[in-house]
Amino acid sequence: MAARRATGPRPGAGDAAGASAASGSTAAHARKGGAADGDSPAEQRLRDAAVEGLIQLDPSALAVQAICKRAAVTAPSLYHHYGNKDGLIAAAVESLAETWLHLLDSSIPRSSDLAAMLASAAHNWEAMVLSPERPLAVFTWVSLLTAPESEEATRALQRSLDVGAALIVERLLPYFEPADAAAIAQLSISSLIGTAVIYHVDGDASQVRGRLAALTESVRSMADAAPTSD
Repeated sequence: MAARRATGPRPGAGDAAGASAASGSTAAHARKGGAADGDSPAEQRLRDAAVEGLIQLDPSALAVQAICKRAAVTAPSLYHHYGNKDGLIAAAVESLAETWLHLLDSSIPRSSDLAAMLASAAHNWEAMVLSPERPLAVFTWVSLLTAPESEEATRALQRSLDVGAALIVERLLPYFEPADAAAIAQLSISSLIGTAVIYHVDGDASQVRGRLAALTESVRSMADAAPTSD
């Protein structure tokens, strides 16, 4: 694994990082509960009701009757606007993904020092894991719940994870070669989501900080142990 020293970026990394940032910044903006262009009030209420159901992490909250009751619409309205429940859940996942990607993008500062960047990211990721909205645990839960019957929602989930990994790669490119940055990004996403899911199960906030600290320390160790590229 080739890496620049943790105290500064590798030469020539700025152009690649800038291009990656430009391509990912638009996807990272959150919808923040607002209506998408062209959405009717009923569409927005249905999507928001589905998002609420996902956040509850309760399969019964995603029943068509439960969603329609929260949205104050009839089942035919759901089918008219989204085709079927799968289409609605996919739209809800996309909405959650926009919020999650915005949080992830803003959680990792652009810094000339890898250690400082990782420390800040760990602090911000802890806040994300402990968030009442539980965006990371929700994504994993959606994948497990919908995989057998909701291919559209699963694809939406995977797209968001891919964009999230790309955001992390963009921050790591000043310090690592592209292939190494991609591997570390996948490790980070898996560890971050795993930490969120474990916290959802055991509710032990004290362990969250330790797990994230271990992740960031692993990245620092990779950088320290790798040969420099200059």
